[in-house]
Amino acid sequence: MDSDIKVTKKIVYEFSKKDKLSKNDLKFLKLVKIAGEIVLKEDELLFKELAKY
Repeated sequence: MDSDIKVTKKIVYEFSKKDKLSKNDLKFLKLVKIAGEIVLKEDELLFKELAKY
């Protein structure tokens, strides 16, 4: 569970370094949020798969 939080923080950190978020970035962040919520309920492996990208 802690690793999921670290991955999410890393993703957010990577995006925070950008000056401007594109529409695709925003879509991606929304997907990450949704995926994170699914993971909390169901499947940690899915989130780890997402973490690779």
